[in-house]
Amino acid sequence: MAITKGHDNNIFLVTAGGLNLFNTKTNEIRSLTLNKDNINWGFVFFQFYDSSSNQLIYGTNDRIVFIKNEIWKSDNTILPTYIDGIIVNNKNQYLNPEEKILSLNHLQKNITVNFSSNSYNENVSLSYAYKLDGIDKDWNESNTVTTANYANLIPGNYVFRVKAKNSTGAWGPENSSFKFTIHPAFWQTSWFVICCLLFVGGITYWLVRRRIKTIRKDAELKQKLTETEMLALRSQMNPHFIFNCLSAIDNLIQTNQV
Repeated sequence: MAITKGHDNNIFLVTAGGLNLFNTKTNEIRSLTLNKDNINWGFVFFQFYDSSSNQLIYGTNDRIVFIKNEIWKSDNTILPTYIDGIIVNNKNQYLNPEEKILSLNHLQKNITVNFSSNSYNENVSLSYAYKLDGIDKDWNESNTVTTANYANLIPGNYVFRVKAKNSTGAWGPENSSFKFTIHPAFWQTSWFVICCLLFVGGITYWLVRRRIKTIRKDAELKQKLTETEMLALRSQMNPHFIFNCLSAIDNLIQTNQV
C-alpha cells in the first residue's frame, strides 16, 4: 500500500485492489482497477506524483508505471448492461427481447444469467450489481463477476435486475432487467389444495354422519330390547297377580268372611 498527495491536495492510495482517490474537499473515495499489462498492485513499493507532467509514477517489483492523472477526470458516460445469455437447468434459454419474460415449469428451477456492459476505457474494469427480486434483499456488487447463479428456486414471479458502474461511481440504468415465472406443479396450486380440503372435509362429514347413524341405531335397538323385556315381565306378573287374588278370596270364603 502506498499513499501520496496531488497538487490539489487530493490523496492517492494504491492497494492490492487497484488505485484509489480521496477527495479532501468532498470526502469522496473513487476506485479504479486497471487491467493493462496485468499489473499486480499489491507489489507497489512507492508512489510519486509528478506535478510537471501531472502524472503518477508507481514502482513495482518488476517495472515502473506512469499513469496520467487525467484518468481521474469525471466520466459522465452512463453504461448500459446487456443480458448475454440465460441458462436454465444447464440448457440455453431464449428470451424474447420485446417481452423480456420467461415462462418456466416447476422443474426449471436452476437459473444462470450472464451479463456484460461496454466501456470505452479498456484499462478500467467495470463494476456490476445484480439482484433477483424475491430472493436477494440487497444488491450483489462485484468488479469481476458477470454471472449470477440461482438454484432450487420455488415457484413464483421473479424480476432479475443488473446495472453497471462507470469510473466515477455512477450506476447505469437497469435496462436489461427481465421477468420470469416458475409455474407450480398441479399439486402445488391453490385449486388442488382447495379440492383436497373439500375431499377431506367430505370424508370427515360422511364418517361423522355414519357414526351418528350407528349410535342412533344402537340406541333404538336398546330401547326395543328394553320394551320387550318390560312386556315379558308384565306377562309374567298378570297370572301371578290373579293367583294371589283368588287365593285371598278363597281364604275369605273358608273363614266365612262373607
